[in-house]
Amino acid sequence: MAKKLVDVTVDSCENKITESDLPVVVDFWAEWCGLCRIVGPIIEYLSNRLYGTLNLPKLNLDDNQKIAIKFGIKSIPSILIFKHANEISRTTGFAPIETYKKFTG
Repeated sequence: MAKKLVDVTVDSCENKITESDLPVVVDFWAEWCGLCRIVGPIIEYLSNRLYGTLNLPKLNLDDNQKIAIKFGIKSIPSILIFKHANEISRTTGFAPIETYKKFTG
């Protein structure tokens, strides 16, 4: 199975957001974050299920702390959705899978 989730850096994340014709759903997470470990499999499931209809990069904030300031990330996990390089929605913390399904379209 091809890897649908892509770990990105600040630069590659910004490129994905600005250059994608598809919606981009960015998962901001950290290794030490308990809720991120719970949300991660849900995001992976959605990434596999929605492959080809959106881009879903994962951005580890421990490795890319400056981006938290740029995107106003105050808590993780935070999941932001962009269309045509504009943020159109975000969710923070844990939610049931139904919430993420609605959130990702």
